Amino acid sequence: MPNLSCHALRHTCLHNLVKAGVPLPTIAEIAGHLKADGTPNIDMTLRYIKPGEEEKANAMELISWD
Repeated sequence: MPNLSCHALRHTCLHNLVKAGVPLPTIAEIAGHLKADGTPNIDMTLRYIKPGEEEKANAMELISWD
């Protein structure tokens, strides 16, 4: 598996937590994404959890007109 790395697994783990409905502040803490004051750094976490094309299409289907 040429593209498998620890970093790729980290992205996958955080992405799966989002899909499971875990709140972003909790995911940020799990990832160690914290600001200097110790609060969750949601902006850093958002870099890891970008939705794929299929997920975006599925989201749009939720509001499609049948």
